[in-house]
Parts: sequence; structure tokens; C-alpha cells
Amino acid sequence: MAAPHPSTWNDGVMAATGIDELTVGSSRAGENSLIAGKKITPKLYARYIMDVITAQMLFAVEYKLTDHFSVEASSGSTHGVDLKYKIEFD
Repeated sequence: MAAPHPSTWNDGVMAATGIDELTVGSSRAGENSLIAGKKITPKLYARYIMDVITAQMLFAVEYKLTDHFSVEASSGSTHGVDLKYKIEFD
């Protein structure tokens, strides 16, 4: 049986590389960012962000403390640590 065909270009790249996130959009690194991320453990997530215009790069690691709280450390042209709180609505 053949493997299912990827529905979009990023699905194919994600399947080939094993990454969990591949998007193009706005981020802290810039307005035109390429974002690649990987869930390392159920609580640990790493992402690499590069602005395709300015070539600014950012590496961030997020650790989930609880269902609502996480801490994110980032390094690149700027460095920082953020405490994040998440609320979800149905």
C-alpha cells in the first residue's frame, strides 16, 4: 500500500524531515518569518525562526509547566525568557 500523498508543500517537507511545525508568517524575528519547530517531549518544544528579508534568526525553547503555564527562553539578535499563560475558548 502506498503512503498517502501530502496535501500541501509543507506537509511533504515536515514528513521528510520529521519536524512538527513549518509555517511562514509573522513572528518576533520579523514580519516575513520561516518557522520550523519540533516537539522533543510532551512538555518540551523547540523552534527556529528566521526572517527571510533581514536574515534575523531566533532559537526558542518552550517548556510546559502546567496546562496553562509555560516558560519560553529565546536567543538570537535578542535574548529573553517569557512566562506564558494560555486560555482556550470553545
